[in-house]
Amino acid sequence: MISSREDLLCSILNCGVDDLSVLDDVGLDWADVMERLRFEGIDIADIGFNGLMETVVEMATDRMNEVILERIEELEHQEALSEEGKEELRNLRLLSPQDDVSAYFNCLDTHAYLRKKAEVYKEYAPDAILEFERESGLILEGVPA
Repeated sequence: MISSREDLLCSILNCGVDDLSVLDDVGLDWADVMERLRFEGIDIADIGFNGLMETVVEMATDRMNEVILERIEELEHQEALSEEGKEELRNLRLLSPQDDVSAYFNCLDTHAYLRKKAEVYKEYAPDAILEFERESGLILEGVPA
């Protein structure tokens, strides 16, 4: 038997009760997610569960990009950059999470994956991958073991 709270959420998000478990792993502040939807003029009832998770992935991808840009800035401000540092900087500049990350939205089957440059992310941006996974609650597929 589902609770009244679960019934309400399922009705608003147009999903099943089992789908709600995906939301438990999301690390983003839900108030921030809702604020983004309001800012974009989107009613959560219109986009449902899949649209909500799409917004979560977009926000986690934005954060992933911020982590990469912070590292680039850190490297650019070092006075004497080693060859390894120069190589890292070159590789980090190749990354564009908004272009490289894709996702599929279908309630419990929702998942995200790296479409491009997985080796570069693994080697030079592991913190960005971890941040994406923490914020979205999804394991980023396609990252080499």
